[in-house]
Amino acid sequence: MRKLLRAVKNLVVFFLWLIVVTSTFLVANYVYFNYSSTEFHPDYKLPGKMINIEGRNVHYIEKGAGPDLILIHDIGGSAESFMPVIDKLSKRFHVLVPDLLGHGYTDKPKDVPYSIQTYDDFLVQFLSALKINKASFLAHGNSSRVVNEFLNKHPERVNKVVYVDNIFFKTSFIFNKYLSWPLAGEAFVTIIDRWMMKKNLYDFGYYNSLLIQEKMVDLLSKYWGIPGVKYSYLKTAHEFQRVDYSEVLYSKAKRGIIVLSERNYQTNYNKIKVSDLEKEVFPWKIYVLEKTGYFSFLERPDDFAALIMMHL
Repeated sequence: MRKLLRAVKNLVVFFLWLIVVTSTFLVANYVYFNYSSTEFHPDYKLPGKMINIEGRNVHYIEKGAGPDLILIHDIGGSAESFMPVIDKLSKRFHVLVPDLLGHGYTDKPKDVPYSIQTYDDFLVQFLSALKINKASFLAHGNSSRVVNEFLNKHPERVNKVVYVDNIFFKTSFIFNKYLSWPLAGEAFVTIIDRWMMKKNLYDFGYYNSLLIQEKMVDLLSKYWGIPGVKYSYLKTAHEFQRVDYSEVLYSKAKRGIIVLSERNYQTNYNKIKVSDLEKEVFPWKIYVLEKTGYFSFLERPDDFAALIMMHL
């Protein structure tokens, strides 16, 4: 009887401890993830310009002259990720690289759902504010969902499109389903730190890990330290999980290409010929950039820019 009572007591103590820990975690995360700010990390220096759109501060990088080309960073990324190719592309294009709402130096309000519609509205407002009627788009990773939505809703404003390691195949590693589980997403983004940034670069970001520099890891770590970044990232992940992309309308673009990194191609399609993949997205063309990882434009910026300029 005493053993039974002791076991029950220990069980009650365990559950009380679990409740306290869980409550503390929830309160801490509520305070952290519901914090919206326009303040930046003290080591940051704005690389671009600021414009006020609908009462919100939007940061963007602008360079070059010629046909308009909008570069859209990955969800969870920032405009700065494209820095190695902006100069190269600006030799032929008027390059505009906005920080999406909730990302980089752009405001991170907590009163928006961070849904596909939110980002579509953002792009419409951004182009209108800069008086751009029609442009070509380049989207990296999960942001191709955003550009695809814009393409489907506003085909008259789209010239050509480039998707880089896009999510319409099998590269949606960022938005795994576990991010939608209760507390799982909060726990994941809470533990994002420098070690994890470095591990991700080694695991899938680069084909040749010898090219990874500590300053890249530092830049990522500082970026995730900006107030509000983790909050908007998690909200976006939750919203994107609700959208069905089983049918993708590539054909509305006059011309489009898909650029796959070799690491992505080897991991997901090593038994499928590129010609067979192209049948799924006809009339789009698919190109595999050799010896590159997920950040192909960082690993081989010259070849990446040359490929883009050849097809736009």
